Amino acid sequence: MTITDHPSKSGLVLEFTIQDRLRKARLYYDAKMSQDDFAELIGASGGTVSNYELGITRPERMKNIYLRAWATVTGVDFNWLKFGDPKEPESSPSDYKARISRHEFWGPPSRRDSTHPRRNAA
Repeated sequence: MTITDHPSKSGLVLEFTIQDRLRKARLYYDAKMSQDDFAELIGASGGTVSNYELGITRPERMKNIYLRAWATVTGVDFNWLKFGDPKEPESSPSDYKARISRHEFWGPPSRRDSTHPRRNAA
């Protein structure tokens, strides 16, 4: 954690590292839960949780799947957890569902698909 004096703002600003935010989120969820027990909840190993919280794993090497699970389980905002700023939404779940329905992940419908535009053309 760093403390910065911002002249444009009144007072001091606490800036937490990603390691600080990960630990705070886990302890907020359950202050008595061990890293190993928490790791089981997010589908990671105890070593992964420990390495993330201690800063052994560099932030750019942290896997989003674990960070998303961490945010979901603890109930904190993913963007705050990863970037320290909840104001910059990456994408909402509804955006994700819309992208799936538009086939952005798997490509266009196959030609055998009855919903294909050429098969339904008159």
